Amino acid sequence: MALNIAGVCPACQAGGVTFSWTQCFNRSALTRCRKCDKALESRLSLATYLLMVVYLQVWTVGGALALLAAVLGGAWLWACAILAAFYVCVAAPARWLRTLDVRLYNPLAL
Repeated sequence: MALNIAGVCPACQAGGVTFSWTQCFNRSALTRCRKCDKALESRLSLATYLLMVVYLQVWTVGGALALLAAVLGGAWLWACAILAAFYVCVAAPARWLRTLDVRLYNPLAL
């Protein structure tokens, strides 16, 4: 059983709304529904966003030091494992947080 990190379009109720992993580290992300082609946004609350940024920074510093040690030591398998752990522990939860609150995009709303 896989982790479902796809949301539902509020306009047409189609599943599979995803955000790219690079957009997931921003406070606000935009995408389009594949079925109805409407613009969708996901905006994190300030508290959730700050917790995610702190979590990302801790993982980045720790992972960068471990990755540097693994590459300099020639342990390529460990380097790949560190990158995989970063994706599983940081990027996948960030994508999941995005799908919790998907709305139609309104450029006039603040």
